[in-house]
Amino acid sequence: MSQVPLRKTNLPECPVDGYVLREADEGDVAAIFGVESRCMKSQVEQYYPGEWDEKRIEVLIRDNLSRARVLLANGTTVGLYYWEQDEDAVAVLLAVIVLPEHRGLGLGTWLVACFESEAAASGASRAGLAVFRESRAARLYEKLGYRVTGQDGPAALTMEKDLAPKT
Repeated sequence: MSQVPLRKTNLPECPVDGYVLREADEGDVAAIFGVESRCMKSQVEQYYPGEWDEKRIEVLIRDNLSRARVLLANGTTVGLYYWEQDEDAVAVLLAVIVLPEHRGLGLGTWLVACFESEAAASGASRAGLAVFRESRAARLYEKLGYRVTGQDGPAALTMEKDLAPKT
């Protein structure tokens, strides 16, 4: 695993010293899966008992590894995001996670901004995601300009944001 920061220079600058965002590679799959399991498994099982599917999540990570980014502190993965682009030019944020001990520093907001910058540069006109209805993340996305577009099961919302520059 390399420590080389992202090559893309159009990404916003990290708001906190000591963190490095870089492109994920095959050697990061286990760390990404571990962070996602640590932070998401209990929520999924709470709202959707029996729906946590480790094989499906690993496939999702591997299928989108070219659009996965890991956030490092002292060489350890402490956050991440990964996304896919659908055929309608919508960039779908599949996961954005910051470990609890690194929250409250603006890193989650920054990771979303990095995702949006990459998605727009790839030609996406909108960003979409699903989020648990009663989560802090849902409130964060609303503050960042995402609007509710529907439901994703009984406990989650779908949200979207236009990425096109306002004229």
